[in-house]
Parts: sequence; structure tokens; C-alpha cells
Amino acid sequence: MKIVRIESYKDFGLLATERGVDGYITNNDELLSGIPFPSPNRVKSTDGRFVLAPSVAQSVKLGPFVDEDDGKTIEDSLTIAQTDTLLSKNGSALTQKNDPLPAEYDAAGWYDIALNGTDTNTEGQLLVVVNAAGALPVWRFFEVKETLEI
Repeated sequence: MKIVRIESYKDFGLLATERGVDGYITNNDELLSGIPFPSPNRVKSTDGRFVLAPSVAQSVKLGPFVDEDDGKTIEDSLTIAQTDTLLSKNGSALTQKNDPLPAEYDAAGWYDIALNGTDTNTEGQLLVVVNAAGALPVWRFFEVKETLEI
């Protein structure tokens, strides 16, 4: 079994292409087993955007969703449908996401938004915008690009 020590999760992106690695260990001796780790949407690009693998079904975390009236109360029971989630690929016009699944609540006002291969089929900047009834709009930029080779 081959284990590689990394300084931080940030370093993982640089080492993930090494073949034959069974796991990674951090400086605080936390064993990270399994490949790939972290998932592509946890790897940050140099400009701070999270990276998504192209043409792959995956979920992204958006939030916090807060009440549209007071702007501070956490919204933990929203119904976020496919029609509430819009995407812009490389600055194109906003269009409804292709994946039909509704968002799933995680915690503290954050929701998991499912994207499918069609949603992530264009490399470059991906803007995900959610405008759900009862909450202020939430958006996040991602970068779609091939980053991990296994």
C-alpha cells in the first residue's frame, strides 16, 4: 500500500495524478483513503472557484439560503425545483438546469443541488443561480475543467 503525505487538501490537486497511490495522509495524520479525494467540486482553482469535472453527474452545495423578508433567518424547508435553478455556461444566457432532481437540504441553510452531465458539459465558467420562493437568491461560480486523472 502506497500512502503519500500532503501538507493540506490544497496540495491534493497537485498529487492526485500520481498513479498507484492508495491513500493520502495529512500533517495531522488524518488518513484520506480512496481515490479521488476530495471530489472534484471540493478542489479550488487558483482564482478560488470550485472545480467541477466536465460531463459528469455531481452535486454542488449552495447557501446559505435566508428569508427574503428579514434577510437573516435560515431557510431550512425550501422546495427548490429544477425550474428554480438556472445555469450560465461561460457567460451564456441563464437557462434552467437539465437535471430534474430537486435540491436536498443539508444544514444551516445550505442545499445540495444536483447537476447532470449535460449541465456540466461545457468547460469554463459555470454560474449556478437559485431563486426559490421565500428566500433571497443565491449564486455561486464554478469552473468546469478536467483536473483529476486516475
